[in-house]
Amino acid sequence: MLKKLLFYVNAGIVLMLASSSAFALTCQISFQLSGGGSGVVTYSVATPTCELPTSYISTLAGFTATFTVGSTTWTQAQLTAKYGPAPFGSLYFSGAPNDVYWDDPDNGSGDTDIAIFTNGANVLTFDEGDLGSRVYRVNGQAGTYTAQLAQQQSPGVAAAIPTLSQWALVLMGLLVGSLAWRQLQRNGRTPPFS
Repeated sequence: MLKKLLFYVNAGIVLMLASSSAFALTCQISFQLSGGGSGVVTYSVATPTCELPTSYISTLAGFTATFTVGSTTWTQAQLTAKYGPAPFGSLYFSGAPNDVYWDDPDNGSGDTDIAIFTNGANVLTFDEGDLGSRVYRVNGQAGTYTAQLAQQQSPGVAAAIPTLSQWALVLMGLLVGSLAWRQLQRNGRTPPFS
């Protein structure tokens, strides 16, 4: 019985000391607007790649967006969608490498002004892009955009995982050992090393 108990205690300590790695990527999509503007969207994922074909980017952790045209800037706090909350009017990966477009999943292809950024009287909108058109409008004036995906942190970097300190492990070992000693004495057995 003591051998079994010591085996389980040792296995538990080994598991706690073992470091498991988790991917922690910060991803960035850079936009160039044909009328002389630009934009950056960032988000975080716990996968080895930033490209997630089945995910709507606006719903991911750490989603931020900043678009600037002239002296006007729009952020994610000013984003609304034509048909309701995300994923309506969200960025989406098409499945082709690095191909990102604004999508409206349930309301048909080719909808206009599905993602709407409003800063006072200045309005920036994006059309649904799944037909290959990458159209945006600033106060009604149309242009096209390109988007480039970049990974900010390489997949080999592991996220820190909380573990017990060496002193906490020593205390836990002493606690488990004393509990085992007590159990052996209760059963009327003497430990083999006494």
